[in-house]
Amino acid sequence: MSAADDARWRALEHLTAGMEPGIADALDAAFLAIGSSLDLDYLIAELEAGHVDRVLALLADDRLVPAFTGAIHALREVTAKAGAWEASLISKMLATSLKPPVPPPGALPGWPPPPSAFAPKTMLFRFDALNPKLIDHIQSYEFDLIREITRQTRESVRSAVLAGMNAGENPRETARQIRQSIGLTERQQAAVGAFRKELQNFHLKQSAGTWNLGGKISRAPGGAQTFAVDQYGTPKDGIISRRLRDFRFDSTLQAAMDSGKPLSTAKIDQMVAAYTRKYLRYRSEMIARTEALRASNVGIHQAWKQAAAQGLVQEDLLRKRWLLALGSDRTCKHCRPMPKLNAGEEGYGIGVDDRFQTVKGDTVVRPPLHPACRCSVVIRQIEPGMVNPFA
Repeated sequence: MSAADDARWRALEHLTAGMEPGIADALDAAFLAIGSSLDLDYLIAELEAGHVDRVLALLADDRLVPAFTGAIHALREVTAKAGAWEASLISKMLATSLKPPVPPPGALPGWPPPPSAFAPKTMLFRFDALNPKLIDHIQSYEFDLIREITRQTRESVRSAVLAGMNAGENPRETARQIRQSIGLTERQQAAVGAFRKELQNFHLKQSAGTWNLGGKISRAPGGAQTFAVDQYGTPKDGIISRRLRDFRFDSTLQAAMDSGKPLSTAKIDQMVAAYTRKYLRYRSEMIARTEALRASNVGIHQAWKQAAAQGLVQEDLLRKRWLLALGSDRTCKHCRPMPKLNAGEEGYGIGVDDRFQTVKGDTVVRPPLHPACRCSVVIRQIEPGMVNPFA
């Protein structure tokens, strides 16, 4: 990564990182509001009658989407800030290219023209967050995002309902679990269920293995509990090994294992509820981290499109390049090949509206490539025979 890439990535990371907590908070509020809106008695009655479809009808898109208003506003703010930031860089680029011409031989007094004859062009470009094309683009992106979240929510609830039925679980318990775990994916919901089952048999364990009971808790930025990571930044223990549990219950778990006495139902409920809350926050932060980056890249792309629409840059000469996250030697195996894979014919990247090819053979419009991806995009204008504008 060049020094310029390094500086750009740091600036983008700073911009998005400051917005992520607000997005995560808005998502937390949305999930809580949806769960709270589900009438417990109605859920119990429908579960007792086996009406799974009626339960899922409570989670139709038209009922869920309003809850995400806060998250949508937060993402729009990221797009606007990133667009304004990129617009300022475009203006600086234009300023360096607008130099007074060399006076011809025998030039008359008054040559060259005053600087004001050249500078105004750079001062007129501002990112328009209310641009109709941008609004249409953002709304389409928001619709896809919220639709995917609600789809995953319904799948998770369906899975939880069927699992409860198959296990002969009390409908009241299933209904309570549904309300408190709204927002988790199907896989995450299953992890919560597995966590409960493991707690029910914890007193039979001879060793807690990777639970690391009583061990030192590492803290990631923001206070999140975590463990050591591998070369790709993935926690070595993984979610399944319970790094999202509430560590304050470690002594209780150790006592159950030492005594051979099972944990009480009330204590298990308490521990599962805490685990679910932390898992939901993890989910919200993961979405916030991924979508803040996506929204910022939308803003960057739209800034150049607006500049082209105003005739300040030539769209057919714009090239975009995949920008790896700082510390690219630890970038995942899927992202690391992206710059070379999309170098383009001139070696400067691909067209501003072209799609990036991936190692899997499919394409993406822009980063992120996967959840929690920290890659970005950089766009520049090229000219035949020019020095590499990305250097």
